[in-house]
Formats: sequence, structure tokens, C-alpha cells
Amino acid sequence: MAAHTIPLSGSAEQFSVALNGTTYILRLMFNGAIEGGWVLDIADANETPILCGLPLHIGQNILEQHDHLAIGGPGSQLILKSDGSGEDPGFDNLTAYTLIFIDGAS
Repeated sequence: MAAHTIPLSGSAEQFSVALNGTTYILRLMFNGAIEGGWVLDIADANETPILCGLPLHIGQNILEQHDHLAIGGPGSQLILKSDGSGEDPGFDNLTAYTLIFIDGAS
């Protein structure tokens, strides 16, 4: 299993990333509603949505409930790494966090 770091800019953004040889478009947005926070959309290279509105919580595998979609390959993980605070990112501190992609290849 290989781990890859995906740095975050700290603001709403959209970028493409190759995960295990497949290109995906990731879009991060902040939802300022009560119980809101940063959310992630994942689309294929043609911008066709695959998953939308995934909440970013530290230490949780964002892809776990969606393993059947094999994003980045079966068994892959996408985890938000904390800056050490133990709290989910707020509006103005996303740069202190990174996404870690771990491919499911054995």
C-alpha cells in the first residue's frame, strides 16, 4: 500500500488528481450552515459527478462507505489528516490539514 499526500490550499478549490492511475476532479467547498463545514465532491476526468457533498472529518476514511465505486481502486482510502488540534477544519484553517490517499493494492 502506497500513501500519497494531497495538499489543500485553504480556500474553495477544484483540481485534478491521479489516484492509482485514474484522474479524478476534486472540489472542496465550505458549507457555512449549522453543522456545516468543508465538503468534498469527486468527479471523473469528464467532470461527471461520482460523489458529492462528502463531509471532511479528520481521521475518517472518506471513501469507506463508497468502496463499491472503487475510487482509486478497490480498498483505497482517502483520509483527512489533522494538524494536531483534533478538531475538524474550520473556514479559515484548512491549510493546516492534508488529504492522504492510500491505495488499496496489496
